[in-house]
This record gives sequence, structure tokens and C-alpha cells, in this order.
Amino acid sequence: MTTTLLVFTAMLLFSWPPQAPDIDRAPTLDRLCGKLVRSEPIALKGRFNTTSVQQTALSKTELQLYKRQQDAICCENMLPIAKTISAGAGLFEFNKIAAGAYWVVVHLDGRDYKMPVLFESASTSNTRCADLNFEVERSGAFELGRVTTPGK
Repeated sequence: MTTTLLVFTAMLLFSWPPQAPDIDRAPTLDRLCGKLVRSEPIALKGRFNTTSVQQTALSKTELQLYKRQQDAICCENMLPIAKTISAGAGLFEFNKIAAGAYWVVVHLDGRDYKMPVLFESASTSNTRCADLNFEVERSGAFELGRVTTPGK
């Protein structure tokens, strides 16, 4: 009984509160666009302790963009500077945004998912929005995954 309580307490200490996004490691983008997806681990049948990731496009989902300010917690007492809705394949883009530090926020299933990004506007860009996966995970993580094509 005591061991169970100790294990439960340790789990609470190491899992609560949820980890805040590391703003010092914010991805740098030359386009504020991407594909909004839900990523979920799935067990591979017949393979012990092996999982894969299933991604599902999140269409018709609102994304908000907030200016990231020094020492300010996202996004208390702030109004979004832009909003957009993801398309059928989860694709979205924020247009006419000045270079700077931002928060991309998605409200989904009663929870806010927040990702810090650094936007460096480029006059020309080779970035394809479909190659930037903004991945929402049930664990609370909201991370950027990049699709790469061999030989490019």
C-alpha cells in the first residue's frame, strides 16, 4: 500500500504541471504555414513494445497567432493578432505577418496547445506548407515536424 502511494506521488511530481514550451528552442520559420495534425502512437501488432505514429489531419480547426513578449506568459490578457482556419487537409497559413517572435495556439478538446515560433520573413521561400507538420499530441505536446524528401 505504501509503495503504491509512493509511486503515485512520484508520478505526480514528474508529470505535473505539464511541461511549458521551451521558448529558447522555438523553431525558426520563413513562412507561417503548415499542416495541423493530431499525432497518436499506435502499437504495432506482432512486435513487442514497438509503436508507430498515426497522424490525422485536423481540418476546420482555428489557429490563433499571438505576439510573444519578453517574460509574458502566453497568452494571458492578450488578443490574437491573427486567426485562421485549417483547410480540409489540415493546411493553414497566416498571411501579412511581420517578422518576430510569436505563439501559435490551437484550442482543441477543451485544451490549449501552444507553440513558440520565430518568424523571419523571406522575400522568396522554398518552404512548402505541406512539409511543416504542426503536431498536436494528447500528452499536451505541440511540436513542429518537418517532412524531408531525400535528395532535396
